[in-house]
Amino acid sequence: MKKFISLSCLTALLLFSSCVDDDYQNIVQQGTPVINASQPQTAVMGQTIQMSVGCSDQSGTALSTLKAELCFSDEVVADTTLRTKEAGDYQVKLKVPFLQYIPNGDAKVRLTLQNVTTSKTVVELVQPVERPHFSDLQFITADGTAYSMTEEQDYNYAVKFSTAQTAFKGHFATQDGQWIFGWDGSAVALGQSGNIDFQTESSGEVEVTFNTRDYT
Repeated sequence: MKKFISLSCLTALLLFSSCVDDDYQNIVQQGTPVINASQPQTAVMGQTIQMSVGCSDQSGTALSTLKAELCFSDEVVADTTLRTKEAGDYQVKLKVPFLQYIPNGDAKVRLTLQNVTTSKTVVELVQPVERPHFSDLQFITADGTAYSMTEEQDYNYAVKFSTAQTAFKGHFATQDGQWIFGWDGSAVALGQSGNIDFQTESSGEVEVTFNTRDYT
């Protein structure tokens, strides 16, 4: 008797699972998700975009997810997905990457709101992006001496100092250590503190320059 009951339950469970799978595969899209988002302010590379996105559905269909993507030339460089069970305002945060060579310009924030029936709405917003200007960038020599640099044109920073050496090493960093540019074993890279080799024709007053756009 116990064996019969167990087999019956198992059969019912399999039938129920089959029905659920079949219903999900044949789901009918309903409703129209609605996105209400204001035009983003200019974002700075290395910082975070924060924006409030109003989410709802015209027919009152329950919502599912809000996906936000930051795109540089249609390439997704940052994304996040939020659960949106109920209509309301949701806070989106996207980290803007600091990338070599990328100029100031317009990126794109793509918002995709989907309801529980998989019906979705996509909105794309123009996102101005610019490189940061560093007021406290320093050249730090291998012995730990720090020299403050001055920004010139096109994100080029320079400093002059006296040295008795014609060959020396160092890297670049802001005073708070948030931004560091150094040698990674093969090239200058962000987030690396390896010392870069420098050479000059003669000792005395030398000038060291660094460009935070192309890392030259």
